[in-house]
Amino acid sequence: MPELPEVESVRRALLPVLLGRTVRRVEVLRDRTVRHHRDRSEVEERLVGRTVTRLRRHGKYLLGDLDSGDTWVFHLGMSGRIEVGGDGTTAHTNFRATLDDGSDLRFVDPRTFGFVAVYRPDEVAASPLGRLGPDAWEQPPTPGWLEGRLKGRTAPIKALLLDQRIVAGIGNIYGDETLFRARLSPLRPGGSLGRSELVRLTRGLRAVLASAIAQEGTSLDDRAYLLPDGREGRNRPRVYGRAGMACPRCGAVLRRTTSRPTLDPLLSRMPELSAVHAYVSGRVQGVFFRQATRQAARELGLVGWVRNLPDGRVEVWAQGRPEAIDRLVQWLWHGPPAARVTGVESEPVPPDPSLRDFIVAN
Repeated sequence: MPELPEVESVRRALLPVLLGRTVRRVEVLRDRTVRHHRDRSEVEERLVGRTVTRLRRHGKYLLGDLDSGDTWVFHLGMSGRIEVGGDGTTAHTNFRATLDDGSDLRFVDPRTFGFVAVYRPDEVAASPLGRLGPDAWEQPPTPGWLEGRLKGRTAPIKALLLDQRIVAGIGNIYGDETLFRARLSPLRPGGSLGRSELVRLTRGLRAVLASAIAQEGTSLDDRAYLLPDGREGRNRPRVYGRAGMACPRCGAVLRRTTSRPTLDPLLSRMPELSAVHAYVSGRVQGVFFRQATRQAARELGLVGWVRNLPDGRVEVWAQGRPEAIDRLVQWLWHGPPAARVTGVESEPVPPDPSLRDFIVAN
């Protein structure tokens, strides 16, 4: 998934394209891309004729302030990217906006986890934006502030860095790179870090983000992330995705770990098994959310269960490969087309070796 440096690089590349421009025409080519609205016409009505007065970013979200007071939002999801120029015939183009200078801006998203939205000022708090913590680059955490947020937390520091409610913008790539630079185990309970370790962590985070932004982000082998003009990001991770290769610091073989240490003898033979427990809020009952979650989880090779709760939320337990868990949590933020998700609370948990399928529970 594109993380803070990738979205920041896209923002900087789009500044000369979008800033001060007026949207003349909007085409929504896939309803799922605008699923946070009642229908595609709502997005068209809020965008056409409006001028972009500012282009900013919070965490992994690209935000365009409009002269109407509304906010134009792009979230790239797992595979989304924004294109400008070219012949406009790229496959999986799900959204297109034509500007007053005749240029086209296109949102390309093969896996459709990303979305485009236009929020009124009074809708932002109830949107995914309303649950984000401070931006990791614009409002970098200090050791003292982070100490307060991590106090008493027993979850692994890697999982806490990825919790967008604490600090927004960090994902697996830059979580791994930051912890490596700070010489901290990703399995350390967050609340166990001392002041000197938090100093290393915050300094490492700043340095890692600065380097990645200067290199315009990270394009992995799948080339899911590209800049708007089609170029790849030039950042090269030191440890992320390099399991089995030599450590750049000591030369030892890098080994992939799960988000929690494994104590069960059976699980010790399954080193890449992770699990997550999540609660999904919003309009998530009566919209085939459980059935769609089961289908998404099975396609990702996960096992576990999903059920409705009396308070209107949906509870999900899933386990499998870490990258599949990450993708399912991202999917939960959107759900099936009829859903309106307003929040996802998730926490890494120890895997359950007895699970064999993903089911809809009572």
